[in-house]
Amino acid sequence: MTADECSGWVVTLSGETVLYTGTAYVDGGHMERRTLRTHTRRLGGSVAPDRSRAVTVLVHGDLGGRRLTDPERGYSQKLVFVERLMRERGQHVHVIDDRGFENLLHGLSARCHRLRESGGSLLAVPAAVQHVPGMGGC
Repeated sequence: MTADECSGWVVTLSGETVLYTGTAYVDGGHMERRTLRTHTRRLGGSVAPDRSRAVTVLVHGDLGGRRLTDPERGYSQKLVFVERLMRERGQHVHVIDDRGFENLLHGLSARCHRLRESGGSLLAVPAAVQHVPGMGGC
């Protein structure tokens, strides 16, 4: 899938290959990677080995206190890797935040974000069409 083909929403993790960066806060507390992986598999997704080209979804958590590869933008090594995949291979990777992951756990859609060129961390991609829960999406 290319970025132009993304509607701006992820409606399921089924069939997706997921990578995580940062600390995910779900349902009011920190969720350990082991638990994130368990939920991903339960939702029909698979877990990517570290920085795999097979990644289709990146769950972006809080990066506070971590060593950043791109401190100007606040990007971890995995965010930089995903950006490179998208730029060099033309491969769209859905970037969702931990709130989006929480939404998916509860049967809701997650906003797909795109990476900024400079400054800040994530910028929401506008939906191509009006989102109707359960109907289409990324």
